[in-house]
Amino acid sequence: MGDRKPAVVFVGHDASRTGAPVLGLTFLRWLVATHRPDLRIVLLGPGPLEAQHRALAPTSVASPPGALRLAVAKAGVGRWGIALPAVPAGAAPHLVIANTLAALPAAARLQARRLVCWVHELDGVADRVLEPSQRRELLPEVARFVAAGDRVAAMLTDRWHVAPDRVTTVDPFVGPPGAGRDLRAIGGRPPPTILGSGSLVARKGADAFVSTLAALATSHDLPPSAWVGGDPSSLFGQEVRADIAASGIGDRVDVVAEVPDLGPWWPDPGVLVHTAREDPFPLVAIEAARRGLPVITWDTGGAADLVRRSGMEHLVAPAGDVLGLVDRLISLLDRPTLAAEAGAALRAEAGGLTAERQAPLVWSACIGDAT
Repeated sequence: MGDRKPAVVFVGHDASRTGAPVLGLTFLRWLVATHRPDLRIVLLGPGPLEAQHRALAPTSVASPPGALRLAVAKAGVGRWGIALPAVPAGAAPHLVIANTLAALPAAARLQARRLVCWVHELDGVADRVLEPSQRRELLPEVARFVAAGDRVAAMLTDRWHVAPDRVTTVDPFVGPPGAGRDLRAIGGRPPPTILGSGSLVARKGADAFVSTLAALATSHDLPPSAWVGGDPSSLFGQEVRADIAASGIGDRVDVVAEVPDLGPWWPDPGVLVHTAREDPFPLVAIEAARRGLPVITWDTGGAADLVRRSGMEHLVAPAGDVLGLVDRLISLLDRPTLAAEAGAALRAEAGGLTAERQAPLVWSACIGDAT
């Protein structure tokens, strides 16, 4: 690329505090700090991280989401009802990065010299955001796929039949820790011993988290526990809270709305119980591991892969096995030494999952052999 700034358009599906937007924002911070590209950002939906995107580069946002959906319904795929940013003529490389398959239809309409898709979805979500006809149209246009973990790469190559030499696997990563523990943020109480976190949608498994706690309480003291994230007033959130009440564990379990920083809620000591039914490589598992917090999970995504790589395979239960999660949880609650060993092993395994180490791998895949 010589002395010229690379011209980059980064297209994300929204600015929510969920995995792909958070990871994309961490990558963009690294990119701006290290390469100072001529960057433009397009967000196909709004969210609480919008201001942080705008602080990095000129940002276009389709808002409100309903207007975006209406524009797509009327105009067809790729006509999103927003002005896509212009890229200076002659800039090299003319690179467009679609951050998720959901962002790919809009990103492809920019007709970049090089189109890259950073894929964060697994089969269930991927099949909803790109129907077969869209795959046939769009996948050949992508110069490089960046897969957020081995399971995403396997989906692309084994089930979507993308040539392996077009796929680069880069495990997700986290930025610097947040503001740290401030008990005022949780009413001065100690943090929970058992933590679950994620959006209040069926895929993330808050209902299974509650089922695990309820089963635990039948044979073991239930320590203070919390699910943090999502909207407790949503229909699914109401169902989760109803399950807590019906199980008689309401005095030990909190359901907390989305927070800007999970810091005050991290157990110390304690356990992260990850009950997602499908999750490519959850950032919350990486954050827990970086803090030396043991993770118990189902074999449904990248959290299980991370736990296995740390040598703690016995903490991974078969998909859907609530009683298996309970057995593993009891083993850690009753044996603090085992919990400390598991946390230390996870911290060592996750030590390299930082922006400083992983973001250059993403960028290298994005630019390819461009000069």
